[in-house]
Amino acid sequence: MDVAIRPSRVGDLGWVFHRQAVLYAEEFGYSEVFEAYVAKGLAPFLAQRDPGRDGLWIAEAEGRPLGAVAVQHVPERPGWAQLRWFYVEREARGTGTGTRLLDQALAFARDAGYEGAFLWTVDDLHAARRLYERAGFRLVEQTEGCPWAPWGREQRWELETGRA
Repeated sequence: MDVAIRPSRVGDLGWVFHRQAVLYAEEFGYSEVFEAYVAKGLAPFLAQRDPGRDGLWIAEAEGRPLGAVAVQHVPERPGWAQLRWFYVEREARGTGTGTRLLDQALAFARDAGYEGAFLWTVDDLHAARRLYERAGFRLVEQTEGCPWAPWGREQRWELETGRA
C-alpha cells in the first residue's frame, strides 16, 4: 500500500471528526459522549489555527483518507503542543502509517519550537500506546474512569522535544 502523508485541505477536519466518531463507536464501543468530546475541540482549532504552531495531516492512498493527526497550540500551556485526532483506518494498520503520522506531527512540533507535546488517550487503545512508547512519550496522568468508555481510564502522555 502506497500511503502518502499530506497537509490538510478544506473539509478534511470534518472528515476526521466523522471517522473518529464512527470508528471509535464501531471498534471500541465508545458512546456518543466521545463524539461530543471530539466536536468540542474542532471550532477552537479552526478559529485559533496558526500555521506556524498548528497543523493537521492526512494519510491517504489512491485519494482515500486512511488516517490523521493534528498538532494544536494550547494557550493554557505555553510552549507545549497537544496531539489530537490521531487514528489510522483498519486497512492501513500495521503498514507503518501510524508511525509516519506520529513522526510528522512530532517533527512539526520540534520545528515549531515546542518544548514538548502531550496527548490524551484511553488505556484500551493498545496499538496507539505502543506507538507513543516507541516515540518516547511517558504516561504522566491517569483518571479513574472515562465518560465515553466507562471500562477504561483516560491517560495523559507527554514527550519533551528537547527544544526550549
